[in-house]
Amino acid sequence: MKVIFRTHGGKNLGLGHISRCLSLAQAMKEKAEVLFIVNDEISDYVIERGFDVITNESFDISDFQLFEDSSPDLIILDSYDITSDYVRLLRKRYITILFDDNAEHNPITSHFLVNGNIHAKSLKYEESFNDVVYLLGPEYLIMKPEYWEETHSFSTGSGIMLTTGGADFHLLMPRFMKALKDLDLSKRVIIGPMYSEREIEEIEKIDGDFELIYHPKSLKRYIENSKLVITACGSTVYEVLRLRRIPVVYTLAENQKLIARSLEGYGVKNLGDWRNIKWNELIDIIRKEYIRDPTDFEELFDLFDGRGVFRLMESIGI
Repeated sequence: MKVIFRTHGGKNLGLGHISRCLSLAQAMKEKAEVLFIVNDEISDYVIERGFDVITNESFDISDFQLFEDSSPDLIILDSYDITSDYVRLLRKRYITILFDDNAEHNPITSHFLVNGNIHAKSLKYEESFNDVVYLLGPEYLIMKPEYWEETHSFSTGSGIMLTTGGADFHLLMPRFMKALKDLDLSKRVIIGPMYSEREIEEIEKIDGDFELIYHPKSLKRYIENSKLVITACGSTVYEVLRLRRIPVVYTLAENQKLIARSLEGYGVKNLGDWRNIKWNELIDIIRKEYIRDPTDFEELFDLFDGRGVFRLMESIGI
């Protein structure tokens, strides 16, 4: 079987789409020939992880010749820039899987629609075909390989971890650090691979006994070593929950707000939209959340077993 992933990423786009696709590709590579079509900026990132790459900048008719030349059995699509009409044309010749987060792709024209988010089953999808297969909820969440297997390391860590993801478009990390510099706990700061040199220089000047962690390939060890993690409502929050750590969340984009609201329903503290974080109250909020018992979140933790990638592959016949 030959599988093509059509996705993208970079400093302005972030790494969420590409990371999800790379995780699924890792699981598929023993059973399928995998090719990525991505933008030039992220191509080396994919090549370094062992996959063949063709570059193309736009999700348009120029893709279709690339697909025809490669003759895939399956095309996996992951981008907000992909339109229903684009997928409809692909569907005529190929089996298509579309990743979605918040019903941005209505009407659905793919064969399979995958949304592993905690709120996925509450979304209203419109479909153009009556044979669309919906794979919804955390049981189909694609996680990185280090989260696939049971680790049995669910003892409580100590201190906190702060992350804004692979990039920090809004320069939030210096603000988090300044607000928490007097917090009498160990504090781990994740400096993502897309941070600018200017921001890193600013971070390095901030006092407060922070452990600076530069461009880690995995966050797992740092999450495990922490009791509480401050993170946006992207893929990292699910890694925190998989490892049964206390999350404190905020949102960077409109498409994260449904995740935040769902987590609030399980008792997770939501700092709100990044523009409205109450920086002068943050240290007291973190002190209060830090003393909570992780068992308060057992029902939430149990939703995330890391096996979504295998359920997805079984559902599509790989």
